[in-house]
Amino acid sequence: MDKTVIGLFQSQTQVNILRDELENEGIPTDTLSVIGRKVKMENKTSSPQAQTQAYRQVVSSEQLGSKSYNSVEEVSSDLARYGIEEDQTSNYANKIFEGGIGVMLRVNDDQARIASGRFRNAGAKYVKIQ
Repeated sequence: MDKTVIGLFQSQTQVNILRDELENEGIPTDTLSVIGRKVKMENKTSSPQAQTQAYRQVVSSEQLGSKSYNSVEEVSSDLARYGIEEDQTSNYANKIFEGGIGVMLRVNDDQARIASGRFRNAGAKYVKIQ
């Protein structure tokens, strides 16, 4: 059964470190999703407004895009769509809307334990496996 690993980061540098660590472990990052302010993923769909707006960028081979958020509720709604438990969405959404970077990764059970350790190594707070 697949699990979602979620954590909150304070900087783009931490997110980049996470991606490198996951790739070094052989954990696929094609299901890595990032929601936050000032987040810029290195690909051709990066939003030029990323420095001033909260936006989401889903990194996958099938769908790339970005979205601006106008409220905590919109962030919370997207987190729920990713399968984050309802009692956790408002906590994460508030922190993301205040400037944090939420990262979610969908992986199998075995990879989830390893990935959560890599989240922590990269500086994530509030790391959960759901």
